[in-house]
Amino acid sequence: MNGKPSILVVDHNPSETEALQAMFGGEFDILGATSILEGLASASQSSPDLILVHAALPGGHVLELCQQLKQDPMVKDTPVLLMGGKEQEPLESKALKAGFADFIPLPLRPSLTLARVRQHVEAGQYRSILRQIAWIDPVTGFAKESRMEEFLQVEWRRAARNRTSLALVLMALDNFDAYQRSHGRHAVEECQRRLAAILGQGIQRAGDLVGRYSGTGFVCILPETDNIGAVSVSERFRAEVYTAAIPNPHSKIGILTVSMGVATLVPSRGDVLADLRISTEEALNRAILRGGNQVVFA
Repeated sequence: MNGKPSILVVDHNPSETEALQAMFGGEFDILGATSILEGLASASQSSPDLILVHAALPGGHVLELCQQLKQDPMVKDTPVLLMGGKEQEPLESKALKAGFADFIPLPLRPSLTLARVRQHVEAGQYRSILRQIAWIDPVTGFAKESRMEEFLQVEWRRAARNRTSLALVLMALDNFDAYQRSHGRHAVEECQRRLAAILGQGIQRAGDLVGRYSGTGFVCILPETDNIGAVSVSERFRAEVYTAAIPNPHSKIGILTVSMGVATLVPSRGDVLADLRISTEEALNRAILRGGNQVVFA
């Protein structure tokens, strides 16, 4: 990764994509797609900073393309710009209503195009920073539950598309309700920060994500992870929390422990994300009922 903003160009003519790359002079990483389907897949996989769409794409469904992009959590806030000649100018008002951020006239004027692209990229980056701030739990530094839900939906679709396994892990702190009642807010938050540090160190792949769940709990999403891998990660989490020996006078053994529910699924036709959630929640409930400090696989 070189840190440059990326632009996805959806244009049926690859030579025009190459011309844009030359026009931008290496300021942006240019990705290309030559059809609506390819554009949707590339946008979801690469999460570009901006998307440029040619109005004359074969099939003529550019408005529907934009609407579908806005439904994808990975790119729903990414600026999408429509490029069109005079014959497409009547489409401009409809395009803006459909979610396009701007209409760039063809043939492209290099200085004007570069200025408008820069403006939209910078605005998108500022919005992204604000979203990330809003997503972060101030106590643990982990993603909030709303961000975890969004990430889970994205990974579910990716797993369904690629026919790979997706693992979900739910963690509940044993006897923590009593701990909260008897300890002050600062002590509870300090305990959660220590747990977050333990769990954060336990994540070994860039694509895995740990976040908040149901008030005091935690959730871990493990893309492309099978049953054995998910249980292995969960057991490591459980053991590391146990070894940390965080005092909890309300526990039978005097330290904080965690109950964990684990489920994996390779999404296929007929499966829904709720199936994975329900299986994981049921496994977590069994772990709690069995006395806690254990991992139960659905």
